[in-house]
Amino acid sequence: MHLAFDICQGIGLAAAVGIRPFLPALAAGALAAGDVELDFKHTQYAFLQRPAFLLALVIGTIVLTFAERRLHPRPAGPAAAKVSGSGAKGAGKASGSGAKAGGKASGSGAKAAGKAGGSGTKAGGKVEATTGGKADATKGGGLERGPLAVIIVLASVGIAAVLFAGELCRGGADAWPGYVAGPVCALIAAAASRPLFARVRARLDAAAAAALPLYAEGVAILLAVLSVLAFPVGPIGLLFLIWLLIAGRRRGEQKYAGLRILR
Repeated sequence: MHLAFDICQGIGLAAAVGIRPFLPALAAGALAAGDVELDFKHTQYAFLQRPAFLLALVIGTIVLTFAERRLHPRPAGPAAAKVSGSGAKGAGKASGSGAKAGGKASGSGAKAAGKAGGSGTKAGGKVEATTGGKADATKGGGLERGPLAVIIVLASVGIAAVLFAGELCRGGADAWPGYVAGPVCALIAAAASRPLFARVRARLDAAAAAALPLYAEGVAILLAVLSVLAFPVGPIGLLFLIWLLIAGRRRGEQKYAGLRILR
């Protein structure tokens, strides 16, 4: 029975690490250090709850956060674009008024041109303000895609492997199956969650998209903690991720089929 509990905890922790790599592992290590339904003492995986490993996870979290902010910095927002458009409109009107003082015919033409220039610039400013506040849908945002995403997934796989192996070892079982089951659970979680976050990010404005990693971290930490405290949560969470993965694949196939019909 204890082995079944350990396996369920390992499934949940590995899946949580697949969503976000560092904070869920940090939460598990903190629970183990406090001897809260988890303990790696007197095993070869005792390092999972030692301060050095927990500090490394904190550093990894900081680096990950910094990388996400560098890739997608927060935009200036619509106010600056509107001010720029209004300023250009005022300059256009002033130019038209100055030209009007030089001669009625010439002044009227220049005033009309100035107003047109100001209005056009104002419209451009509004368009820039509207589109500038949206997340770039073509990039997918964050670390969901690209070479850095591969590095993050590899980190998730490694952490999930040692966590699952540690779960088995602390119960007296062979640890090697954890090096297989842990990466599998982490890869399923990554394959299900990262495309989902990319689609959600593409639909949000830039301010809301910037907060998306916080929600992802919260979900991953919640899954990790609940998997330790309530053992059925781990397998349930993994089944939900599998459902998300299948649903996302079906949705992509339907979208591709619709594009082929339009062609």
